[in-house]
Amino acid sequence: MVGQNIYRVSFYNGNRLLEEESITIYHDTDGNNLEKLKTEWEQKNAPEPAPVVVPSNLDSKKLYNRAGKPLSFRIIVQKNTPYLSALSEQVSQKLQDF
Repeated sequence: MVGQNIYRVSFYNGNRLLEEESITIYHDTDGNNLEKLKTEWEQKNAPEPAPVVVPSNLDSKKLYNRAGKPLSFRIIVQKNTPYLSALSEQVSQKLQDF
């Protein structure tokens, strides 16, 4: 049928209903009308972006995720070779400087 067609889909395990969803199919013989229906649906159902709250007490030397938690980066070096310990300290210091 031309227009909005709503169908219910149900999933059962024996006689017990597991899940039920509705599926909407838009149909039109005119491509412009169908594009208009699609655009209206996308605008109506667009997800609202979650607000990003930036805490005021952030350390300028750290990077943070969207939740305001500091990101971490760990370098683990086996000390089989004596200079690797000194090298890892220098790399760590340079990364902190960046």
